[in-house]
Amino acid sequence: MAALIRWSVVPMLAYGLAEGLSRGLNLMALPLMTRLFSTQDFGRIALIMSLVGFVGLLANCGLGNAAHRYYFDRHATSATRASTISAGLWSLVALSFLCVAVAVALAAGAVFFGAWVGRELLWPIIIGLAAVVPIQLLQYGQDVLRLYSAHWQYLFIVVLKTLIAYAIGLSLVYWFDAGLDGYFSGLLLGYLALVPWTIAAMRRDLTLRLERDDAKKLLTYGYPFVIAGFAQWLISSIDLWVLGALRDPAEVGIYSLSLKLAAIVSLCTSAFGLAWSPLILRLHAEHPDYRRIAGLMLTRLATVLFLFAAAVAALVPHLFDWFIPVEYGRPSVLVAILSLSVAIAGTAQITILGMVFEKRSDLIAKMTWVVAGFSVLSCTGLVAWLGLLGAALSNLLVSLMLTASYLLLTQKIHAIEVSRRDMVKLGGLGGLAALLTVGLAQTAPSLEWAIAKATFLVFMFLLVWRKGYFSNPMARSNAD
Repeated sequence: MAALIRWSVVPMLAYGLAEGLSRGLNLMALPLMTRLFSTQDFGRIALIMSLVGFVGLLANCGLGNAAHRYYFDRHATSATRASTISAGLWSLVALSFLCVAVAVALAAGAVFFGAWVGRELLWPIIIGLAAVVPIQLLQYGQDVLRLYSAHWQYLFIVVLKTLIAYAIGLSLVYWFDAGLDGYFSGLLLGYLALVPWTIAAMRRDLTLRLERDDAKKLLTYGYPFVIAGFAQWLISSIDLWVLGALRDPAEVGIYSLSLKLAAIVSLCTSAFGLAWSPLILRLHAEHPDYRRIAGLMLTRLATVLFLFAAAVAALVPHLFDWFIPVEYGRPSVLVAILSLSVAIAGTAQITILGMVFEKRSDLIAKMTWVVAGFSVLSCTGLVAWLGLLGAALSNLLVSLMLTASYLLLTQKIHAIEVSRRDMVKLGGLGGLAALLTVGLAQTAPSLEWAIAKATFLVFMFLLVWRKGYFSNPMARSNAD
């Protein structure tokens, strides 16, 4: 029993705490950031961070995934494992510096030739791009720490890098009026401060010699992850870039703030994913009724996520009234729609199962690219028509299309037990959730409304509990 707790519960607890605390720090920083930055600067931060993520995607080249693949190879020895970790690290360093240098040159060229990048944004972009190097080194180090089962080191690095980056960045902005330069300097210095710890944690497998064959093997395995990652980046970022191109940067700031508040729902989806992923793979291997269990979990997860999205929507008017400056407006409806989008996207953890069971990652990649193409078209059209509301509706449609297409493919190649009645029930729940989230978000931020909404949500929670949505689906399966 002690071994089971060590190898299953402890990692889940550590990674869950890391995810929750990191996201919690990001949410706690929002009131400070909205007071230190205008809506335009908040939007510029979102766009630059999206650019940093794209360059980081190219620099990473799937090396963390490749290291995981070859570290536990059947014929691996201590020497080959050390060579794998070292080759991955030195390849990452070289690629990071190369990608950053090219990106900085392109940004400087855009300013020189009078493109959309203004001169006042050049230094924030350069500093943000420079942060790609320590960001990727820390990410690779975290991947290696998972290989070593160093769960608590992983937790401390994830939390500390976020805490230090905000502490330095927001201090520079507040005390020295450093603006965007100060914010991104905090990101660079905060992540850079933890690089020595990460390198020290990997020291047992590090050598100064780069084995070219190992590097080539890792890059060959890893580069397809860049292609799939680019599609995911498009899906998650296209609304920001379309808003930046077609509307005012201030609207990008308001939309970015709405996205961050809606991300509260993802705390629930992340927690579920940490517990669900290893469990369903084990059930697939050992439990004869795993298809039925997966089908039950789909309706239960959707119900809980919709309820959670409604709770976030109910909370939003009060968050804006208490913590967010008037300059940002009261985009409660945006947050409600985006919260529902996050909830729908969370169900993809179950609707994707058929392709996972059949090891059809090619279908996942193809469908992700189809959805990415749809997101570009829908976002461009809806933003041009409806502005901020169009961006939120496009986000919702993309989440719905992604999880629905995954479910269709799953039912075709490795079906889970989802009846037509279940599908009708899911559709009804989704419609009810849409009405609840948007309706609750538009209420006044008064004490009376707060009490009424809290009472209603508690009643809904108890009703869901009474219906057995929090019970163990395997218990019913075993009883049958």
